[in-house]
Amino acid sequence: MPCIQPDSFLSPAEIKSYLGTLADQPLTEAELSKQIQQPLFKVRSTVRELVRLGYVRQKDNVALTEKGLTYLHDIYGTQGT
Repeated sequence: MPCIQPDSFLSPAEIKSYLGTLADQPLTEAELSKQIQQPLFKVRSTVRELVRLGYVRQKDNVALTEKGLTYLHDIYGTQGT
């Protein structure tokens, strides 16, 4: 499994859940909150951390970066999610 930054508060399972949800398409924070059934405040703090780690980028929507795609490919192999 890919390594996470030791100073991150996110577990590998949380990272996998968020990135897997974003694998098909970018989502707004509100859409992501509904998809993963987490409160919006939790999604916002997690997205900030995922941006800091380089796994997602955020403008209008939250989307995977190349690093995020690589993380998912390392977990699931080249067949995707």
